[in-house]
Amino acid sequence: MVNRLNALGIMPGKRITKISTMFMRGPVTIEVDRVQVAIGFGMANRIIVKLD
Repeated sequence: MVNRLNALGIMPGKRITKISTMFMRGPVTIEVDRVQVAIGFGMANRIIVKLD
C-alpha cells in the first residue's frame, strides 16, 4: 500500500485535500500537488492525517 500511495504522490508530510467521498464505501477523491486522484475506501481509511 505504501508504494502505491507514494506513486500517487501521497507521502508523509505532504498536504492533501479531500475532495469527495462516494456513498457506501465508494472511492475517495483527494487532491495532492494540484492533481486529483481517486483511491479506494479501504486504502483511504488507513491513511492517518493531521489537521491544520
